[in-house]
Amino acid sequence: MAEKIQDIFRFSGSKYLQSDPTPVLRSVRGLPEKFLFVGTPCQVAGVRRLIECGVLQSDFTLIDFFCHGVPSYVLWNSYLDFLQKRVGRILHIEQRFKITDWHRYRYRVFGSKGVYCRGFEEDPFGFLYLQNYLLRGSCYTCPYRGYHSLADLRLGDFWGEVFSHDRLGTSLVVAFTEKGFQILVENKDVFLQSMPREIVLTSQAMAIQKPVDAGEVFTLLKKQGDIEQLIKRHFLRKVWRGNSEKSPFGSFASRCFEYHIKS
Repeated sequence: MAEKIQDIFRFSGSKYLQSDPTPVLRSVRGLPEKFLFVGTPCQVAGVRRLIECGVLQSDFTLIDFFCHGVPSYVLWNSYLDFLQKRVGRILHIEQRFKITDWHRYRYRVFGSKGVYCRGFEEDPFGFLYLQNYLLRGSCYTCPYRGYHSLADLRLGDFWGEVFSHDRLGTSLVVAFTEKGFQILVENKDVFLQSMPREIVLTSQAMAIQKPVDAGEVFTLLKKQGDIEQLIKRHFLRKVWRGNSEKSPFGSFASRCFEYHIKS
């Protein structure tokens, strides 16, 4: 919770981890001030219901974002063990370190014994996340994807061909309420360009597919607690069985194999 402008900087950066907004909502219940709540689409939907029921006062502005899904703590805790073996005590994590431009982002971790830096898709956490493994079950059937939201505004990166040559990145914002629209038109500090709905829709994933072996992967990781062993025994095995050309695991697993040989 931020009460000063400078406190907002603590919230900057991608955070691929489940959060619990309950303590914050309890602390502001009944207060007369204006509040801005930013959360995942499902969190914002919950806050909207609380406002409609009168549990929270109505002077909230709600913002969500185009959400890929929320990863399980089973994945996160195993990944922390993976990192600590490499860098020691973890001091700082950047889940989207943009070393050259917004298209080539990396995972960067500072620890007491060194620095870990790897491309997001080459990193075990990033790979499993982007391939839709170990997400919350509700994420696969989320009703708040695309143009479905109970927020006033929805934010995101404008992926796709239109701004593919923009190295600094272009943000996407969609107004879902009159309140959200007025916030945009009254803000003179941002440059806005209207885009056709069809182009906006193609810039974001409207649905995600649950991998057929998602349950097996979850069980293996929960039982073993070792993300390296999961990669070796499950995903490298997929490639060794001759599926590397057809599978998204091919290039990732081969890089993992090379990494394990060197280490």
